[in-house]
Amino acid sequence: MFRSRYSYIFKTSKGVCLIYVSKENSFLECDNELYSIVSKMSPGKMVEKKLLSLLSQEVLYTLKSVGFLCDESEDDDYIDKLRFISEASQHDKSSLGVVVAPTLDCNFACPYCFEKNKRVNYMKPEVEQRLCNFIIENSNDAPITLYWYGGEPLLAIESIRRILKELNGKIKIDNHVLISNGYLLRPDVYDIFDATFPLNDIQITLDGNKDRHNKLRALKRGTLKTTYDQIIKNIEDFAKKHPLCKVHIRINVDKNNYSDYEEAVKFFSQFELNNIHVYPGMIRLENKEQTQSIEPAFGRWEIARLIYRQLINTNREEELFPKIVYTKNCAANRVNSHIIGPEGEIYKCWNDVSNPNMVVGNINKIGITNPQLYYRYHSSCSCFNDPNCKKCFYLPICNGKCSWYQLKNKYKGGKFNLCQCLLKAPGMRNKILEKYYDHITK
Repeated sequence: MFRSRYSYIFKTSKGVCLIYVSKENSFLECDNELYSIVSKMSPGKMVEKKLLSLLSQEVLYTLKSVGFLCDESEDDDYIDKLRFISEASQHDKSSLGVVVAPTLDCNFACPYCFEKNKRVNYMKPEVEQRLCNFIIENSNDAPITLYWYGGEPLLAIESIRRILKELNGKIKIDNHVLISNGYLLRPDVYDIFDATFPLNDIQITLDGNKDRHNKLRALKRGTLKTTYDQIIKNIEDFAKKHPLCKVHIRINVDKNNYSDYEEAVKFFSQFELNNIHVYPGMIRLENKEQTQSIEPAFGRWEIARLIYRQLINTNREEELFPKIVYTKNCAANRVNSHIIGPEGEIYKCWNDVSNPNMVVGNINKIGITNPQLYYRYHSSCSCFNDPNCKKCFYLPICNGKCSWYQLKNKYKGGKFNLCQCLLKAPGMRNKILEKYYDHITK
């Protein structure tokens, strides 16, 4: 008999003795005597017979039924099952995800943008037609998630209009999303979406408060340099006219301006619009070699503490609670998710857009043009190929690692902290598990 490596024993702040098993996402409350006995059992190790002899058959049965005690291979068998489910979802073609960047051009001159020194080409009509054919052929008559991305996609609004008109009546868009800086979001623009496929979500980014935003997000051309007031007006007008569309306002923050996010929450609450959601976007800053994060960007555990505080302060603590995650996937490792640039080039990760070295194919060609990169994203970067992840207590309730950063760590000398589980942040595990236990037992 072994103690599962996915088990944890602790006492709450109220003195309640608890056993938690992550592969079952369940608790077992125990008395001090049982707590003392099981505390002597090491996770992932065979349990000494003298300890087992102290337990009744009924208690042994209970400890086995909740997954605390298991056979030698049981934990590994569980991971094999989890891996099978996750990889099956990677290859599932019953749904299609498409991100389209109709241009890499932008109307802003942000100093940090990835577009610097990049070509600012626009999608041509012949590419638009091939794109429509590609979407229809790969949809398998199933619902589609369609994102508009850039650059600033609204600079190519006529291209978007033509594409949506061509797709209208031929596919069903289950989730329609626009990612924009918001400056060009006028009624004549969003009426184009309303006429064919209404938007379900829109994401607009602000670079902190008004002063900071205007300094960082000035227009490239024209005499008007400030953009904040126009974006705010556009957000309010759009949200009022489209109450069923979720408007996500991302406030870019680092250690120097986190309070801007908190101020933004108060500011947008004045609109009294239920479809506006404000959240912090943690700015990523890396060293010149792009191998690790640097100041003033938040570190991974600092982000975890901020998220914890944010959810507690907004009465959303249920979002902290662990749940078993069977599919640890993103667009980068799903075979039926594609990110398509203005020349019809295909990427696997949003972060790769505009980088010619990260292109894996083209909508006008059959097959993969960069198999090494493609298979690294699909297989090598999987948490199931990481021995540390497979043994980690948090794996059953973890979303897995970011494939893009895993690629950097594995092949480019990166030293990034890839752990995304909030419970793993120092001092968080007991705090979150106790809140979860109180929630399910109240």
